Amino acid sequence: TEYGLALSAIALAGLYVALATFLHRRTKELRVLMESFFGLGIVFLTIAVPLALDARWTSVAWALQGAAMIWLAFRQRRRLALLAGIALQLLAGLSYSEQPGVYSADTTPLLNGYFLGAVLIALAGWFSSRLFDRSDFPNSEGRLFRLVAWLSLGWATAWWLWAGLVEIDLRVSEARELSACLIFVAATAGVAALVASRLQWERLNALGLLVVPAMALAFLVSLITQPHPLARFGWLAWPFAMGVHYAFLRHRESLFAGLSATLHAGAYWILAAVIGYEVFWQVEQVADGIWPSAAGIMSGAFLALTTLRARETVSWPVNEHWPVYSQACIGGVLLVVLAAVIGNNLVSPGDPSPLPYVPLLNPLALTSLFALFVAWRWLLANRWWQEDSRFAGLIVAMMCLYLLTMAVARGVHHFAGVPFDLEILAESVVLQTSLSMVWGTTGLLGMVLGARFIRREIWIGGAALMAIVVIKLFLVELDNTGTVGRVVSFLGVGVLLLIVGYYAPAPPRVEREAEAV
Repeated sequence: TEYGLALSAIALAGLYVALATFLHRRTKELRVLMESFFGLGIVFLTIAVPLALDARWTSVAWALQGAAMIWLAFRQRRRLALLAGIALQLLAGLSYSEQPGVYSADTTPLLNGYFLGAVLIALAGWFSSRLFDRSDFPNSEGRLFRLVAWLSLGWATAWWLWAGLVEIDLRVSEARELSACLIFVAATAGVAALVASRLQWERLNALGLLVVPAMALAFLVSLITQPHPLARFGWLAWPFAMGVHYAFLRHRESLFAGLSATLHAGAYWILAAVIGYEVFWQVEQVADGIWPSAAGIMSGAFLALTTLRARETVSWPVNEHWPVYSQACIGGVLLVVLAAVIGNNLVSPGDPSPLPYVPLLNPLALTSLFALFVAWRWLLANRWWQEDSRFAGLIVAMMCLYLLTMAVARGVHHFAGVPFDLEILAESVVLQTSLSMVWGTTGLLGMVLGARFIRREIWIGGAALMAIVVIKLFLVELDNTGTVGRVVSFLGVGVLLLIVGYYAPAPPRVEREAEAV
């Protein structure tokens, strides 16, 4: 008979369950026999599934039976049944993943065995995790059960994400696939937080931790597969994912206090990367040369400055988590911004076409100065600036000198026609003469200001720069025998040294009182 073996197994399962129910209602003295009958009923029901259904649905039925066995084990406080239920779900997942078949777009969306089967395995895993969370076994097993609850939650979530992402891969066009995947993961996290509140199941809130890794992965993939982050419905996916993440942090961050700083900083870095790349691409469509890079640097610096100013107006998350946003978020973004400033000044001639090149008033110079200004504001806003102001001031001074040097090199390139190549520029007499004059003037200015305001460290910095200029005269300019540049360099530096001796004597080691001055 067709399905004869399956019907026989179901009949035997019903017989043993009926006997177990009869004994349970009539007497409590035959509990062992009752539980044996009930176990045989489950065994024959498990056997009936593969006899009646195909292999894929058999796996699903085993997963559901495993969850039912765990539920029964907790009610009857049977440890062996717990192990059997867990093993049955693991075998169900393994069997499901090894089943042959073609999962294609020809199947009905969502209402097909592939998707529904994976979803049911996920539901069985979530149900089991919830049972382990609510268990009241002895305290000696509590830690183990919490570990099993986490593992069950991860197992179920992996099946859910696999089912959804495979459906998206089949149903959504390749151009919109990345945005759909990001929305799916973010929606999963948001719904999980709502369900966790409704069921009073705190562990389910852990799905909200998926959003930051998902956004990081989506951004990296977008660098390869998309022209810019907001393309192909990215304008919808990114705000939605960011909104879900910050809503999750607003209401659930207390549950993950140890990860709170990482979650805030990670989202901030991703936001800065998305904005910077998007601005770079948008400007690149309308301008060439240095404009796209300058716009990208400006966007990062502007985001950092806005966050600095937001401390006074935005209580959450900026003010409430100010150490994280000040050090990890703003500090990390500024580190990248300053690295971009150094790199662009080193390799780019700063071509501002279609505009003419104007020294210190070109996109690269203005952007670099703005980034340095934001870094200065950030230093002033941090406590370690007061603790070691000389070190921070030295860093800013060296950065200013670097930018000034590269500005001189770009001026020589644009006005003297020297190719913007480091080796060629280093051998240029015009550049060496220009650097001697500019560095000497800068050193003179530092020494005058140090003497005027009685700031010995500023005066020493200017004097050190003047010493570098003098050493450079003898090591570099003297090699340019018979050149006008050598004469100009020596005469110019000599005049500057005379001015230093007259207007900028060394200030005393100890500051005088205002009245004494």
